[in-house]
Amino acid sequence: MNSDSEETTMADGRSVILKPDRTWEFKGSGEQRLAKRGSDVLLYTLVVVLGLLCSIWSYCLEHQYGDNFLIHLLKEIGFALLVAVILAMTVEYVQKKRDEQRFRAEREAIKKDVFEHVLGYRLPKGTFEQLDNQILGAKFIRRNFRCFYVLQDLKGTAEKFMQVKATFTYEIVNRTPEKQSFLFLTVIENAPVESLNENVKFTSVRVTGCEPPIDLDTENKLTAAVKRNIRPNHKVIQEPISISPFGSASAVVNFDSVKAFEGGVSFLLHKLQTVGFFLRVDAPPDVEVSADAYFPGELRKGSEHHPGNNTYNWEFEHPILPYQGVYVTWKSKPSANSSPSPPPAQAGTGAKVSETPRA
Repeated sequence: MNSDSEETTMADGRSVILKPDRTWEFKGSGEQRLAKRGSDVLLYTLVVVLGLLCSIWSYCLEHQYGDNFLIHLLKEIGFALLVAVILAMTVEYVQKKRDEQRFRAEREAIKKDVFEHVLGYRLPKGTFEQLDNQILGAKFIRRNFRCFYVLQDLKGTAEKFMQVKATFTYEIVNRTPEKQSFLFLTVIENAPVESLNENVKFTSVRVTGCEPPIDLDTENKLTAAVKRNIRPNHKVIQEPISISPFGSASAVVNFDSVKAFEGGVSFLLHKLQTVGFFLRVDAPPDVEVSADAYFPGELRKGSEHHPGNNTYNWEFEHPILPYQGVYVTWKSKPSANSSPSPPPAQAGTGAKVSETPRA
């Protein structure tokens, strides 16, 4: 079995070998079947030779000494061996054809729904196709995704907004032994109000280790590269690149965006599987930040997580599947001198209840 292959057991106890090229075969087929066929041919040859020797020897002895019990027995043994080989070869051929038909049918059934054969139950129709398209057959993954946010109170506006200065770094990894084309795409959302869109912009985009490399480090280059008609209410940079076999391209994206000050959110997700995630957020003193995982598992607080110093840090080391992500949000910290609301008045006391509006 190839070192990259995996072996698993089906619900009926049979073993299945999962190959790197996303094909399957039952254990005991392939090279093992060829080895068995070679040993069978050798055994049949020996039996035929022995049967012929017994028949020839009995024939010679019969003409020299006449017919007796031992000579007759030797003749029958030789005849029986030859008949056994003929029957074995015909039965083996028929049985082999039946096995091959069954094997092909089971292999096709596994291709249609490997989960039912391996797990013993059926998943909703189309599950395997999605798994194959997004994970098993994916040519690229994203590795070492690192996000850095700096939150700043946006001054000079009637309402309170948050200026977000961000840096994303990651690698785009080609998992295949062939050179592959990849559509590099990075997107930022426009501001909540149109008058603040001038504060939403890419400040630099650089991708190296690919052909051609991307180096957008001036305002003129970025303005020419930004496409506004691909996705409504977003600024998009989209460039085709190619990555060498088993190679990787390194991306560094810097941008500014505007979000709500109270309850502002950023949802970090990607269509590629992500391996290795790091998030750091530097916030104003009066703002607290939280992050939630939108996938099975929990984010781990990193070594730079110091809320007392207005720094927040989360990490996740395991794979994040396509279209899973991390939900980041922030809000004002509770005021230190705020007092609790008075308790409701008791019936019959004549006291009045004051209502405090909520934000």
